[in-house]
Amino acid sequence: MASTINEAENGLADLGPKDAKSAGTADIEVETPVLIVGGGPVGMLLAYALSAYHGQPCVLVEQSPTTTTYPKMELTQGRAMEIYRWLGLADELRALGVPESEHLDEVISTGLGEDGHIITVWKRDSPAEIRRKSERLNDGTLPREPYLRCHQIPIEKWLKEKISKEEKVASFWGWKFLGLDEKDTEVISEAMDANGRKLKIKSAYVVGCDGAGSIVRRSAGLEGPRTDLAIHMAFIHFESTDFDILHSQGKFWHLLMMGGSIIVDQGAGIWTLHRIVAPGVDDASEEDPLSVIAEVVGGLSGPRPINVDRILVQGKWGTLLSIASGFRSEKGRVFLTGDSGTFLTANGKMTSTDKAKAHPLSPMGGHGLNTGICDLWDISWKLAAVLSGWGGPRLLHSYDIERRPIALANAAMVNKAAVEVAVPILTAADRVGAAQLTAKDEAGQRTRDDLAKEADQGHWLHNQTNKLLGYRYNSPIIIQDEDGTAAPVSEDEITKYLPTSWPGGRPPHVFLADGKTSIFDLFGKGFSLVDFSASGQLGKIFSSASSQLSVPLEVIHLPQERHVRDLWERDVVLVRPDGHVAWRSTNSEEQSLDIEAVTAVLNQVRGMV
Repeated sequence: MASTINEAENGLADLGPKDAKSAGTADIEVETPVLIVGGGPVGMLLAYALSAYHGQPCVLVEQSPTTTTYPKMELTQGRAMEIYRWLGLADELRALGVPESEHLDEVISTGLGEDGHIITVWKRDSPAEIRRKSERLNDGTLPREPYLRCHQIPIEKWLKEKISKEEKVASFWGWKFLGLDEKDTEVISEAMDANGRKLKIKSAYVVGCDGAGSIVRRSAGLEGPRTDLAIHMAFIHFESTDFDILHSQGKFWHLLMMGGSIIVDQGAGIWTLHRIVAPGVDDASEEDPLSVIAEVVGGLSGPRPINVDRILVQGKWGTLLSIASGFRSEKGRVFLTGDSGTFLTANGKMTSTDKAKAHPLSPMGGHGLNTGICDLWDISWKLAAVLSGWGGPRLLHSYDIERRPIALANAAMVNKAAVEVAVPILTAADRVGAAQLTAKDEAGQRTRDDLAKEADQGHWLHNQTNKLLGYRYNSPIIIQDEDGTAAPVSEDEITKYLPTSWPGGRPPHVFLADGKTSIFDLFGKGFSLVDFSASGQLGKIFSSASSQLSVPLEVIHLPQERHVRDLWERDVVLVRPDGHVAWRSTNSEEQSLDIEAVTAVLNQVRGMV
């Protein structure tokens, strides 16, 4: 870190949110190793990872005085839950969400009218079933933690409580970020509160977690082109306990109908309804919400009113896709995570009972926040390594190289989901004909059967295991195999994860012989050297070399775990702090490496060369 930044004793432990509010009218100046801009889930979880997990102080600035007060993102995927587990937060988070016994079923229907027809149902295992299957199969194909259904209201509130207890985090809520000036050795940023009071932050690094409208992205000159995907939706968030109608075709997570859809946000009577609207229709957010709900619920059978307790948010959005030109600034001190780097988001107007907290909504896809969590997990260990002195100059450079291709791939999947699955289902009546879809004769049934076959091709929509677990980094700090073997490829690039310890990827989660302990549970906070060899000699050499280099490394010697060894494919595997494979030995029974060779490996994976 630059000498101008006091990274050891910066005084931030005594400067919390209350101090920021009670400091009178005077401007405030603070110094910190890392400034986090944005207090959404990505920003708060990054603050927690840096402080509680890696021991690094940071400052967080968020323009809103509170966390969100209406439902947004609801599905936390298995990979993100693994990260919560490493942070020691998975169990607490699960207590906030839907019970693990609840399924993730999606119903495709002509509507919930009296004579509505179910077209098809996509059945999905519950988290509890995934846990049992993982223990039973133990073949490395499933995540250590199954998915979680929990919307953002309780998650954000809980994360804010967590970071408020961290002495190394100073949070400034209700301060609008104005911009930054990136210099060679530091970054000078400014924020302002509602009274016009200025906050000046001097930091070594800035991480933008400030969403689709990121000021950090704009200030750092990282704006990318925007593409209009020409998908336009009216939406309504509402509360209703009229389960007799809403569950008349069975309990569901998503209900996709002809022209609209309904999502149950938390299983407690809070719903999100969408309806396709034509481009240029500007008054969709001003329609009578009860009429819109009745229209979508009834589907092709005509409006079916339901009892609505409260309208939370109503509006319209049209999708814009944008990917930042880079995730790291030219001078290397500003980074983008989550929606500040990649967003497929809304551009429209809305009305709300809580207008101050009404944000644009993202379309379906399931990658947004989950991608952001993986972003922060990558940048957090690299920042911590550099600030602690053992990370080299190429470590932070690798962030853009590793994470931007994943963001590009995930954005493509979101677009694919919308164009190939969601829109064709929602517009089926226009293509096939409403009369044919609702007819009660044999011809009508054949039409529905044909549509079911077509729709079932999109079953992968929320079953993207390989996209979530099987992605691999290819950067200068990853040492690829030198034997010329081609990287393994899954037979289904979307749904079927192929367990492998191929460098750059996430190694398989496998239970040890005790049937309870996952190999993931043994990883340290730094590098982890998993040694399956009988002698453990290479592990001893790595331990010695890491001590000399002051690189944190946990040696895990498992000579008796043959099943795990078979799935991990090599005798010795070096795992990074983020759980990705940095290097692995050859297939020889006992690869011989001296301390100089091991030192060279460690220097490359920590970004020194």
